[in-house]
Amino acid sequence: MRIDHGAYGQGLTLSGYKGAAVRTIALAKNLNIIIDELGIDYLNDLRRAKGRDDGYAEWTETPIDIADLQRTSPKDAAVLAALQKRCDGQQDQIFYCDGLKRAKKSPGLFFTHGDGRIVILEPKKLEMHVAFAGPYTGSR
Repeated sequence: MRIDHGAYGQGLTLSGYKGAAVRTIALAKNLNIIIDELGIDYLNDLRRAKGRDDGYAEWTETPIDIADLQRTSPKDAAVLAALQKRCDGQQDQIFYCDGLKRAKKSPGLFFTHGDGRIVILEPKKLEMHVAFAGPYTGSR
């Protein structure tokens, strides 16, 4: 996926992980047009183009099914819960909290998870939020 510039973010508190954090990555201009046109097929084709299993689930459109995530991937659900806790505990608005709120309740965003990482893609805002447990290598 093409990006516009580097990531910015902040730490998360996640029991058992010293390096838990969230990063927001600005996507390349006009990528929203491609995603609007090709949708989820474009995102999943990018995954398959790597030619190997990258450890992530297939992209799905939001809203996130939290109960299913807790059942199928407890580590990823814990990362999502830490992200939500961070948003709930803030009086000032944090850059990724609006995206998380929309991803939990509304269609139009995309979501994948795996290996202690949660990725929420906001095509209209040209942003991708990556919450993770442990060191972030930037690989996908």
